Amino acid sequence: MSTKGLIERLNKGPVICAEGFLFEIERRGYMSSGQFVPMVSLEHPEALENLHRDFQHAGSDIVQAFTYNGHREKMRVIGK
Repeated sequence: MSTKGLIERLNKGPVICAEGFLFEIERRGYMSSGQFVPMVSLEHPEALENLHRDFQHAGSDIVQAFTYNGHREKMRVIGK
């Protein structure tokens, strides 16, 4: 698979970006959404890797890091 810069990709037409990571991870049983949603990133990184692959296989051109609410202060609060 070749990689292209974002601007080059955008100039060639629509770019599909995956969305709904939280809902799909929750549906797969890895977590319940709540205040500290990035816990699945720490406890089940393989689930996120598989989800990224699934989104790519479904046609997504771009996948996102699953880091919502994963900043240092939140990690400190939960002892991570």
